[in-house]
Amino acid sequence: MKRTIFTLITLLGNIFMAAYSQDFTPSSGVDYVEIKHTGASESSFPLVFITMKKIYFPFHAIDTMGSHMRKQNLTPDDKNILVGFRYQDVVTDKATYGALVACINDKSQQRFYSTKKNKNHGDVDDYVIIVNGIIHEIYYKYKEIFFEVLRNTVKLKKGDLKVIEALQDY
Repeated sequence: MKRTIFTLITLLGNIFMAAYSQDFTPSSGVDYVEIKHTGASESSFPLVFITMKKIYFPFHAIDTMGSHMRKQNLTPDDKNILVGFRYQDVVTDKATYGALVACINDKSQQRFYSTKKNKNHGDVDDYVIIVNGIIHEIYYKYKEIFFEVLRNTVKLKKGDLKVIEALQDY
């Protein structure tokens, strides 16, 4: 019985996460790097935003269950927890952000991105990295190497530890 309840809760959680899979784009004037899982998955991955300013994610962006969620009388802390399941905001300094963007846009990094020859097909390891709306699709076979290069670049530039920690999950 406990296993059935756990399975049901997990299933409902994944349905909830899939239900609000709509994209969130920070307001204009906010530079951002977004890391987004686009592959097949049995669990959900939060969208990671790396910015130089705090982003406030509106609760309505995840409230696709409509009035059902509003009727729950959720506290602001409850709403922040729910938003945290979907979005992770890492605020960093200008130097770290600049090093990260320069690394992503560097011509030598093009080898890690999907091409006509190396195309992603909805695999578990499919990710995109978006810099101010410009999408870079990371070829699934190079995902680990790509994120290792990003982490090492930030480390070499003595960048923000929060960014390095956020990149550790990849």
